[in-house]
Amino acid sequence: MREHQPDPAHRIVALVLQGGFVIGGCLLALGVVLGLVTGDASAPALRLGDLLRDSAPLHSRVEMVGVAIFATTPAVGVLALLAVWLKGRDWRAMGIAITVLIILSAGMILGHG
Repeated sequence: MREHQPDPAHRIVALVLQGGFVIGGCLLALGVVLGLVTGDASAPALRLGDLLRDSAPLHSRVEMVGVAIFATTPAVGVLALLAVWLKGRDWRAMGIAITVLIILSAGMILGHG
């Protein structure tokens, strides 16, 4: 019996999602290790602008990048699917993907309160 092979476009989407998971997880683990090695157990609240400032501990900045990658991976996955569905002219699926992106964007914008 032949196993179903996903088309190349869907494999790209899977790689985007898996890559985001692996890279985000590795950065979080690296941040924890850096914190343990340096003996710095502080966990200050950071904003994206703090990533470039030396005032925040390095381990916290590395962890924040990992969290940011985790947070943006689903949206990037939806964008990749949107491109696949645009190429295939699947208008219904594109409408759903656009709706999901609007909801994710609204959550990010409204979640800053």
